[in-house]
Amino acid sequence: MGKNTYKIPVYWTMFDTMYVEADSLKEAIEKAIDIMPLPDGDYVDGSFTVEMDTLNQIYPEEIRQEKINELLNYEPISKS
Repeated sequence: MGKNTYKIPVYWTMFDTMYVEADSLKEAIEKAIDIMPLPDGDYVDGSFTVEMDTLNQIYPEEIRQEKINELLNYEPISKS
């Protein structure tokens, strides 16, 4: 039997500095927010995270059966 391929939602933080021409700091911030593509930056150590809320939506049965939340020390938010 072959191995399964799982879709694991993740996120991480990057850091860089942007140089933006503007008439004010407020305008520079607004322009920086709209600049695409984002600059290449440096990975922020310790910021890599599995996005558990989405993972719970994708694989709810396997999360329960394999006790993944316990493995990752994650306490799901009540869906009440």
